[in-house]
Amino acid sequence: MSNWTQNIEKLKAELGLGVWDDIPKEYYVRLADMCGPDEVQEIRERFENLKIEENEIPDWDGDTRDDLWKAREFLKAILKIKGESFL
Repeated sequence: MSNWTQNIEKLKAELGLGVWDDIPKEYYVRLADMCGPDEVQEIRERFENLKIEENEIPDWDGDTRDDLWKAREFLKAILKIKGESFL
């Protein structure tokens, strides 16, 4: 069972961040260290789902496309730290 969401919530709480605040990049390694095989699998699944979701967004909706890109970059960064490929 994956604890990906709980890990994010725990780290944000420790850092005093709100729900909508981004985790600063300098804490990505710390988050990655909290992840085991189940979390890595969930990250991969989320990454693939975001790629699918992007194909359903109208071309005029640049804000949503930007949000999805940002989320994918975050997930790729965690996978890279874990030594995983993300393609």
